[in-house]
Amino acid sequence: MSSPLEVDDWIDIGAFAKPASGKKYGGTLYRARMHITKRNSTFTFVTSQLPVKAGIDPFALLIDRIPDDNMKEVVLQSAPAQHGQVQ
Repeated sequence: MSSPLEVDDWIDIGAFAKPASGKKYGGTLYRARMHITKRNSTFTFVTSQLPVKAGIDPFALLIDRIPDDNMKEVVLQSAPAQHGQVQ
C-alpha cells in the first residue's frame, strides 16, 4: 500500500504530437523542468500545434510505482483560440 508524499522537486513536464502512422510516439512539442511543490498543479504553455498527450515526468526519469498515470489525453476546450486542457 502506498500513501501520497509531500512534493518539492524539479520535475519535467511535456506535451507531445500525434505519432506518425506506424510509430508509437509523437514528437515533443514542449518540455520544461518545473519546480513542483503541490500534488495538484496546473501549467500553461504554448505549442506549435495541438498536442495529443501531455503530462508530468513524461520520460519516466523518476521512480514511480504507477508510471502509466503520468500522461493524459489533451481535450480541446475552446475551438476558436485552439486552447487544450489535460484532463
